[in-house]
Amino acid sequence: MTPVIDLRVRLGSTDNEITDETRMIIVQVGDIEVGWIVDEANDVITVHQEEVESSPESAEKKEGQSWVTGIIKHDQRLFNIIHAGAVLDKSVQGAPVH
Repeated sequence: MTPVIDLRVRLGSTDNEITDETRMIIVQVGDIEVGWIVDEANDVITVHQEEVESSPESAEKKEGQSWVTGIIKHDQRLFNIIHAGAVLDKSVQGAPVH
Protein backbone atom coordinates (compact mmCIF):
# COMPACT_ATOMS: atom_id res chain seq x y z
CA MET A 1 0.00 0.00 0.00
CA THR A 2 1.31 3.45 -0.92
CA PRO A 3 0.43 6.41 1.32
CA VAL A 4 -0.88 9.46 -0.53
CA ILE A 5 -0.34 13.09 0.52
CA ASP A 6 -2.21 16.01 -1.00
CA LEU A 7 0.83 18.17 -1.70
CA ARG A 8 -1.41 21.19 -2.17
CA VAL A 9 -2.69 20.90 1.41
CA ARG A 10 0.79 20.11 2.77
CA LEU A 11 2.16 23.29 1.18
CA GLY A 12 -0.68 25.40 2.61
CA SER A 13 -3.04 25.80 -0.35
CA THR A 14 -6.73 26.27 0.39
CA ASP A 15 -7.88 25.69 -3.22
CA ASN A 16 -7.73 21.88 -3.38
CA GLU A 17 -10.52 21.00 -5.77
CA ILE A 18 -10.01 17.77 -7.72
CA THR A 19 -10.24 18.55 -11.45
CA ASP A 20 -9.54 16.76 -14.73
CA GLU A 21 -6.00 18.19 -14.50
CA THR A 22 -5.29 16.84 -10.98
CA ARG A 23 -2.60 14.16 -10.99
CA MET A 24 -0.81 11.81 -8.59
CA ILE A 25 2.97 11.56 -8.78
CA ILE A 26 4.70 8.58 -7.17
CA VAL A 27 7.91 9.63 -5.38
CA GLN A 28 10.59 7.42 -3.80
CA VAL A 29 12.09 9.00 -0.65
CA GLY A 30 14.70 6.67 0.80
CA ASP A 31 12.86 3.40 1.43
CA ILE A 32 9.45 5.05 1.33
CA GLU A 33 7.23 5.24 -1.74
CA VAL A 34 4.54 7.92 -1.50
CA GLY A 35 1.97 9.45 -3.83
CA TRP A 36 1.68 13.24 -4.13
CA ILE A 37 -1.58 14.77 -5.34
CA VAL A 38 -0.75 17.85 -7.43
CA ASP A 39 -2.76 20.42 -9.42
CA GLU A 40 -1.38 19.20 -12.74
CA ALA A 41 1.57 17.43 -14.32
CA ASN A 42 2.20 17.99 -18.00
CA ASP A 43 5.64 16.61 -18.65
CA VAL A 44 8.69 14.92 -17.19
CA ILE A 45 12.00 16.69 -17.76
CA THR A 46 15.61 15.86 -17.00
CA VAL A 47 17.39 18.51 -14.95
CA HIS A 48 21.15 18.66 -14.58
CA GLN A 49 22.65 19.96 -11.34
CA GLU A 50 24.28 22.91 -13.13
CA GLU A 51 20.79 24.13 -14.16
CA VAL A 52 19.64 24.45 -10.54
CA GLU A 53 19.79 27.93 -9.05
CA SER A 54 19.66 28.75 -5.33
CA SER A 55 16.19 29.33 -3.94
CA PRO A 56 15.44 32.86 -2.76
CA GLU A 57 15.68 33.62 0.97
CA SER A 58 11.93 34.17 1.03
CA ALA A 59 11.17 30.58 -0.04
CA GLU A 60 8.31 28.86 1.75
CA LYS A 61 9.33 27.49 5.16
CA LYS A 62 7.33 25.22 7.39
CA GLU A 63 8.29 23.51 10.66
CA GLY A 64 11.69 25.18 10.47
CA GLN A 65 12.66 23.52 7.19
CA SER A 66 12.98 24.99 3.75
CA TRP A 67 10.92 22.92 1.36
CA VAL A 68 12.18 24.72 -1.72
CA THR A 69 15.81 23.74 -2.28
CA GLY A 70 16.32 25.42 -5.64
CA ILE A 71 14.72 26.74 -8.79
CA ILE A 72 15.15 25.97 -12.47
CA LYS A 73 14.19 27.82 -15.62
CA HIS A 74 12.69 25.69 -18.38
CA ASP A 75 10.84 26.88 -21.49
CA GLN A 76 10.70 30.45 -20.14
CA ARG A 77 9.06 29.29 -16.88
CA LEU A 78 10.36 29.02 -13.31
CA PHE A 79 9.95 25.79 -11.33
CA ASN A 80 10.62 25.17 -7.64
CA ILE A 81 12.60 22.10 -6.64
CA ILE A 82 11.00 20.67 -3.50
CA HIS A 83 12.90 18.61 -0.92
CA ALA A 84 10.81 15.43 -1.00
CA GLY A 85 11.83 14.24 2.47
CA ALA A 86 10.79 17.53 4.10
CA VAL A 87 7.28 17.18 2.69
CA LEU A 88 6.51 13.84 4.32
CA ASP A 89 4.51 13.77 7.53
CA LYS A 90 6.41 12.38 10.49
CA SER A 91 3.77 9.64 10.70
CA VAL A 92 4.49 8.59 7.11
CA GLN A 93 8.27 8.72 7.61
CA GLY A 94 8.01 6.23 10.47
CA ALA A 95 5.47 3.94 8.85
CA PRO A 96 6.56 0.45 7.82
CA VAL A 97 6.86 -0.18 4.09
CA HIS A 98 5.47 -3.44 2.67
